[in-house]
Amino acid sequence: MSTRGRLFVYNRQPLAETHLSARLPTLWLLLVVGCAPQDTRALGDAGPCGRGKARSCQCEDGSKGISQCTRGDDWGECVCNPSELELEPDASFSDNDAGSEGEPAFADCESRFDFRAHAPGDFAAPFRVPARSLLPGSEYQRVCFYFRVPYVFDSVALGFSALLYETPGLRSWMLYGLDKTTHADGEIGACNGAEPGAYLLAAFAPGVSDVRLPDDVGLALPHGSRAGMVLEVQYASGSEELLDRTGVRICGARTSARAHTAAVHFTGSQGICIPPAARNYEVRGSCEPRTDRGPIHVLDVWPSMHQHGRRMQITVNRASGQREPLHDAPFAFDDQQRFPAHDVTLLPGDTLETHCYFDNDSLVPISFGESADEETCFGFITAWPAGSLASNPLGALGSALGIEPDRSCLNPADILLSCTGAADAL
Repeated sequence: MSTRGRLFVYNRQPLAETHLSARLPTLWLLLVVGCAPQDTRALGDAGPCGRGKARSCQCEDGSKGISQCTRGDDWGECVCNPSELELEPDASFSDNDAGSEGEPAFADCESRFDFRAHAPGDFAAPFRVPARSLLPGSEYQRVCFYFRVPYVFDSVALGFSALLYETPGLRSWMLYGLDKTTHADGEIGACNGAEPGAYLLAAFAPGVSDVRLPDDVGLALPHGSRAGMVLEVQYASGSEELLDRTGVRICGARTSARAHTAAVHFTGSQGICIPPAARNYEVRGSCEPRTDRGPIHVLDVWPSMHQHGRRMQITVNRASGQREPLHDAPFAFDDQQRFPAHDVTLLPGDTLETHCYFDNDSLVPISFGESADEETCFGFITAWPAGSLASNPLGALGSALGIEPDRSCLNPADILLSCTGAADAL
């Protein structure tokens, strides 16, 4: 079997030894020779040569190529003109390394790479989740694992697959992108879901299935010399210490491999203060997307609330005055699902309205927050063009200054309606 047009292909370590990303299920041997490599590193500082690593190199025409670490632990020749590469399978690794976790059958992946929970200083060892006795007063904990990106060229994701370790107490994980990370590769720390500059790429919670983008769409991945990823994992603290290697596998390709580039945006509201003993309590949010990117093509909706959420509705308000449902379904915290949006296109002037409904069985108010005992009202929407489904409070002035809005489409003033106002956002 041979494949043409593969841009970046890494001889990654077997799954149990992966540093940042997994190798292809069928490892490839590059058969093309090119220019001599220049001492220029990529992959977040590739460091010393070792199996599973690659770095950028300079081609004779000034373009960027790839140099991979060979089996002899030497940096290989610089591979240029990747669109003309003829790649053959490397039979020294089998497709069985992925174990029983499974992965989407993406025939057009140019690379696959993993981001997993791991021990400090050792990407291959499992992370030790502290027992509740070591975290007095804490029922849940969030841990963030920081990575530098493993690809050289600007890339998109064709799909995401959850890598589950069957860890008791695992509640969810979220994978964020950072175009300008300040964290070291392999850094680990407690986190609160509010990483500055981070944007959502993929997520897992009970009921969420693997994601595959349409054949002509890729999801934008972090780019630039400081690009990074954040894997945020939430655990329910148990009575005993646990081991975890939970993570996510990304099927990647060159940005140019897909006609359209999408992103995960979100609508909803932070203005949450659910009264005691309330039933079917409504929280409403509005979204007025930017109008300078043309039609917005909606691919899917992932409702996100916590254990008090009961239903979410998202309605399209057309500029013509018509109202059309985008999403309307019950919500269950233990069975969260993504819902495809079939042929839904937003035109300039169209807006979205999000309605979240909650029950509160307690005797105290429930406010906005990231813990499971607090609540959120977010509809995560995958749409292209990337960044189009976002509010632009600076309007034309922001565009003139080169200030791009983030991927949120909600009213930032809503947080003032939360139980303790702006303090709930901290």
